[in-house]
Amino acid sequence: LAGLLGQTAVDAHMVMLSIATFTFMSFPYGVATAAAVRVGNLVGAQQPARARAAASTCLALGTGSMACFAVLIFAFRASLGSIFTPDAAVGALVARIAPVAALFQVADGFVGVSGGVLRGVGRQALSACVTIAAFWGRAVPLGAPPAFAAHPGVVPLWWGLAAGLVSAAPA
Repeated sequence: LAGLLGQTAVDAHMVMLSIATFTFMSFPYGVATAAAVRVGNLVGAQQPARARAAASTCLALGTGSMACFAVLIFAFRASLGSIFTPDAAVGALVARIAPVAALFQVADGFVGVSGGVLRGVGRQALSACVTIAAFWGRAVPLGAPPAFAAHPGVVPLWWGLAAGLVSAAPA
């Protein structure tokens, strides 16, 4: 959808998406994989209390690490775009997207690690349903219409993404 909003929007979107992907893949993704293995082993060993403790620890690690990344993204929002491009318009738009991305970083860490915990307990279908509902049922309907309204822009797409991730977090 961002591709329909012009080159500057696409460039800023890709810069912020690259940063968000990097932060997620740097820590929470690995924690989610470890959570799936550890929680699954403990459930299989019939140690539910230890499985809950492992799940809680992994959730705290994933969420906490993303909270740190969120603070960094917010603090350095004005200069993030310049890491990727000298285009001042792209940098300015990245700075507008960054606070929204910082917000959803925390939810992204929690949701990502929750998916690992759900895989560990054999609830992959629940994880898939929550993800589909969050992104197609919440993120796209909330973000796309305002992005193409009277004052189109890519920032509403990111608000939709944030809403989708936050709505997936309680699951």
